[in-house]
Amino acid sequence: MTDTGKKPVRTRPGIPGTLLALDDQGLLITGDSGVGKSLLALGLLDRGHALISDDLVELEVDGDTLTGHCPTTLEGRLEVRGVGLVDVRQLFGGRAWRSSVPISRIVHLQHIQSPQVWRSWPRPDGSRDHTIVHGIRLPRLTLPAGTHGVPPLVVETGWRHDMAGAAGGIDDA
Repeated sequence: MTDTGKKPVRTRPGIPGTLLALDDQGLLITGDSGVGKSLLALGLLDRGHALISDDLVELEVDGDTLTGHCPTTLEGRLEVRGVGLVDVRQLFGGRAWRSSVPISRIVHLQHIQSPQVWRSWPRPDGSRDHTIVHGIRLPRLTLPAGTHGVPPLVVETGWRHDMAGAAGGIDDA
């Protein structure tokens, strides 16, 4: 057997969360139960992005890439509190669901109890927190989630801002 130098693909236990594809890259939404992960996903679907998995994300590590997959029993389904389990392909069309995507960022939703917490939430200084998931370092943005969740436009703006910065697209002049 010849050693190609490539690390073997390793399947890892699934993690709770909601995974979407934004611009062909995975955004993993994490947070406590009931914090608004599925509500945020619904808003991002409405903005044209694709659901990979809701509630549980199966993981696979291949070298330095962490790929998220949807368990077969959850394919194309999103649980909308108060409505039930919906098929996103019926609501948003066939492009609204994909079976997997490489994960490149995490948005962690943190429940807040009062508007005062929101007002005192630290303003970003351009730096991002990171977390390690099964040996892969991923940038993480923590956002406060109130009773109405986090607006999808806020997450999408943060995503595009980060991507522009990563590509050298932000001009500080």
